Amino acid sequence: MSQPTPGDLVRLRILTTTDLPPHPSIKPTSPHNVDLFNFLQTVLDEGVAFADEYVPQTFNKGRVKESPPAVAKVHQLSRDIKVGSDGKTTTESWFARESVHQNVSEQGTATFAEFDNGLRVEHSKHEMEYTPSVFDAHRVADWNELIAVRGGNVPGGYEEVTMSVYEMCHQMPPPLTNRVFPVVVVTAKTSPDSFVVVQIPVDLTDFPDGDVLYANGRNKRDADPGLTRKKITRGMYVSVERVKIMETGDVKWMMATASDAKGYLPMIVQKQGVPGAVLKDVGLFIKWTMDKRSSGEAAQT
Repeated sequence: MSQPTPGDLVRLRILTTTDLPPHPSIKPTSPHNVDLFNFLQTVLDEGVAFADEYVPQTFNKGRVKESPPAVAKVHQLSRDIKVGSDGKTTTESWFARESVHQNVSEQGTATFAEFDNGLRVEHSKHEMEYTPSVFDAHRVADWNELIAVRGGNVPGGYEEVTMSVYEMCHQMPPPLTNRVFPVVVVTAKTSPDSFVVVQIPVDLTDFPDGDVLYANGRNKRDADPGLTRKKITRGMYVSVERVKIMETGDVKWMMATASDAKGYLPMIVQKQGVPGAVLKDVGLFIKWTMDKRSSGEAAQT
């Protein structure tokens, strides 16, 4: 059996507006004709294949660790992926994790409905809520009204599909400057018992200045006082999150990511920190879910 290969979109490569479907407020510098639904299907197909085939078949297994208050053990994985573009070969350092959670509304775990409500629905806003280092999730644009023309469905069995562009802002420890990661975020149900979230880096140069807040420096003038007005450096990341109910009834959560925080932070230092951050997210999400449950905001099962 041949080894699966990653696609062309789910990569640590910055998309430009000519790579994206047309949007009423975006004026690309050169003509392009990217069909919205073809683009969405390609992104989602690549994301599902990466999570379901590429990671389990090709990634190297690492340590098994804990991420309190989550009860589930977290399996760490990694792989360097060589990719070619314009005659050049680069290496993307990917890190992943897998965890299996009891599908119950109890301490240290969460139901599938809670995972769905927290990770697929309003993905970026919720990530800001449960991740202490994320101080803003600024929405730049979305294609959701255009997707709704077809009932939110995309060929390939994808339902409740959304596509947005966000600026994800992370606070960094001094003396480093804070980071903004502009990303295209595509989410979809892949069945009643599974979903996928794909994030791809994007260049915001051709987006309206009034819609972009951080990548163009407008935050230093127009943002609320405090963290959001500080100098910020643009970084990039790509990620895939896959959640599904297993035959046992438990919930499997897989996430894989590659990133480059840019600035003066050496890549070797970045690579040392990513696995720990990826691991920590499991406990952060479970705690956030438990807190919402306690306050009466839990998802309906």
